[in-house]
Amino acid sequence: MAISHYFESLSPTTLLFSTLPILILSALLHQAFISPLAKIPGPLICRFTPLWIWYHSYCGHEARLITSLHAKYGPIVRIAPRECIISDGAALNAIYSDRGGFPKAPCYENFDFEGHTTIFSARDGEYRARRSKAVVRMFSTSNIRAGQERIEGCVRRFVERLREEAGTKEPVDLLNLCRSLALDAVSSFLFGRGYGGVEEKSGRLSASVFVDTVVA
Repeated sequence: MAISHYFESLSPTTLLFSTLPILILSALLHQAFISPLAKIPGPLICRFTPLWIWYHSYCGHEARLITSLHAKYGPIVRIAPRECIISDGAALNAIYSDRGGFPKAPCYENFDFEGHTTIFSARDGEYRARRSKAVVRMFSTSNIRAGQERIEGCVRRFVERLREEAGTKEPVDLLNLCRSLALDAVSSFLFGRGYGGVEEKSGRLSASVFVDTVVA
């Protein structure tokens, strides 16, 4: 029987299920080895699915993993079929500043706060630019210098905490401590009063529950 006659004899349902695996396989091979990102190095599994990097992000050690990937593959690493991550200072202006920077991915909409788009979550460049103008003066060089002592005070407490932890000879979760420093510095600069995260003695910053819930 000729191939064309064979396919004509198949029902639409049978034809669909017989060709669907071929189409899926072709799409996977295309995105893995032919797409514009095909030449970017990275783990083989990342060419086919983003589940690998999602898993490590959910487990909370994505940052350490990304560092090891850059050490192995270089400044540009493919971490998903349509995603790559860049560790190169020369790329900062092009990605974040030049002509408004690159468009943000849809996942940023997860950071809308109670249904309201924030400067961080906004994907519309013009909308973000209008909102940014309202707060840009707050983060001007002169204002940051005026708040320098408050920020440096947070850093000094952070260094003291590191020395305390070093004296215990026990492992230290630096990610948690750095998160504490960031929260203290921002709250001190904006409100004149630190959150007190660096002073917390628990192994997990109390604000992490809220932050992790938003990120998740």
